[in-house]
Amino acid sequence: MSGKTLAVFGAGPALGLSVARRFAAEGFKIALVARNPERLASSVERIDGDAAAFTADLGKHEEIDALVGAIEEKCGPPDVMTFSPAGWIDGRPLPVIDLDPRALTRQLRFPLLTATALVRRVLPRMATGGSILMALGISALRPMPFIASIGVAHAAVRAYLLNLNAELATRDIYAGALIVGGAIVGSDAASSVGADGGLDPDELAEAYWQLHVKRDRFEHIAE
Repeated sequence: MSGKTLAVFGAGPALGLSVARRFAAEGFKIALVARNPERLASSVERIDGDAAAFTADLGKHEEIDALVGAIEEKCGPPDVMTFSPAGWIDGRPLPVIDLDPRALTRQLRFPLLTATALVRRVLPRMATGGSILMALGISALRPMPFIASIGVAHAAVRAYLLNLNAELATRDIYAGALIVGGAIVGSDAASSVGADGGLDPDELAEAYWQLHVKRDRFEHIAE
């Protein structure tokens, strides 16, 4: 066992579970964080290794300090953290022509502000060799005016990560992005749009692992 800990913030039944299982195979202790306690318990049972569930609403930033404290007490300080912000808020993505200050502020709050709140709490105790990894939609890179609310928010998170990557390099802590260019098999997003095929979550989890281990590029684009 490596004695290291992975914290999966926003642990869904597809990518989150696959990432947890991939890192558990390398000896990591796993902390799964999500809002649904029943689904979290099911995911813990499917991980071959030391795993624990933490029920939390990551949109409640004032509770993040206590959440990470509970993870540190039970599993140890995270050596790697992953965060997969939701694609959209309030039911549907907004086209660029419909964006206004109120809508954009609401859309940015979860992806960007939650990302910064998590990093600010986790980073002080992250050891050398640690990683901060986030999964973002392809609209962070490519113009998609019909879902601009997602693209703008995820582009902001990507810019934040780029700056983290540059700042933390001297401390041997890596920050990187997994850019997801399609529906993930078994994910809530795929189910909501009725997608039968899509990206294999196990392959995406392997991409996450390679980013953490190799640290030779900022992002991996999966399509």
